Amino acid sequence: MFTAVLGGAEQSQDFAEDSSLQEILSGELSEPEVAAAWKSIRESRRYGKDDVRDLPLEVLAVLARTNGVPAWVQDIAGRAVLERALTDPAAGYELVYGSRHGDPLALTEFIRHIEGLNEALISAEGKVGRARPKATKIQLVNLGVHDGALTAGISLGDLDRASHVGVNYAGMGSSVAGIGNGVDGVAEIFKEAQRGFPGGSYAVVMVIGYRAPSFWGVGSMTRATGAAENIASFLDGIQASRGTRHAPLEQFAVFAHLYGSTAVAEALQHSSLDFKVDNVVTYGSAGFAADTTSEDLRHGIKDTGRLYATQAQKDSLAQVPIKAQEGTDFYLSDRIDPRQIGAVEFSAEGGNGEKQTNVHDMFVPEFDENGAPSDEVGYLSPGTSSVREAASVLATGKSRNVL
Repeated sequence: MFTAVLGGAEQSQDFAEDSSLQEILSGELSEPEVAAAWKSIRESRRYGKDDVRDLPLEVLAVLARTNGVPAWVQDIAGRAVLERALTDPAAGYELVYGSRHGDPLALTEFIRHIEGLNEALISAEGKVGRARPKATKIQLVNLGVHDGALTAGISLGDLDRASHVGVNYAGMGSSVAGIGNGVDGVAEIFKEAQRGFPGGSYAVVMVIGYRAPSFWGVGSMTRATGAAENIASFLDGIQASRGTRHAPLEQFAVFAHLYGSTAVAEALQHSSLDFKVDNVVTYGSAGFAADTTSEDLRHGIKDTGRLYATQAQKDSLAQVPIKAQEGTDFYLSDRIDPRQIGAVEFSAEGGNGEKQTNVHDMFVPEFDENGAPSDEVGYLSPGTSSVREAASVLATGKSRNVL
């Protein structure tokens, strides 16, 4: 056994020397292998939360980004790294980046993203309001790097135990600095699922899991193909880490906005994907690669599951990257609309007391910063037909028009 000084206190490092932990830290294991190694740790030595907290920050930084360990481990690890980054940005930058590949954020940008993440975590406790069951967990997962960009996820609900799990991916221009807006959106899915289908337990994750393109990069598949393995790893990690320790997942849904759907479609076909998901929902999709077929997507979607899609009539931006089917020759690529390959379409047009989505945004608050009602309504804004359809898929596996 050896010791190290962290925050002025001497900490036991026996856990850090555990052979199974060392295998996890090597970065050479698949997500199921990581989960198996962690199971071995728990069964042989019964290390708990305090033991994880006492690990060196360098170890915690690796665990924070390692898919396949339980969400509670990633949460402890990620929060410790986040705290260091907030108090000592240069040290936090080194912990997060190390020798990671890609074009890293400048330190000033890193600080902005870390501060945005911290603000989102602080405010997440109030995002689900009265609809949140007592003791609902807010977890920080997957704090790491993809192609130089910071990655992170915030789960509303216990990702290790929830019977129904949803993961939401954003599109162009998304970053950890703005993750709070996405958390607002997934909070609406969470609340609608709790309100409409109270029999299940829910966890919905807003994840910035890849380096997103700018508007001018949306026409290219480069960011999507580059993101595929990272997205596949995160999705696999959730299912692998749960193992047999808790009740099995009843539903595992993936939601994807704009270019997020382009990247998710690539991930669902990636050779590294070990587990399938139940259902995939695209909203305002920027399209899939032109040669994508419904059979291709079955590599990542269960035979009993479905691909769902919606696009608001007033979302004039979503179709720009897709080769027009009628009326115009203006497009950025030959990508295919999910509805062209059999996606079950549901409405974002409101009616019957529900709001109509009228912009391409994922989420727009009901009131602006001055307290005035907003004229804009995003796909996951409160009270929209699209957010309620998403909640139905999370809770039942089906949109309301096929229940």
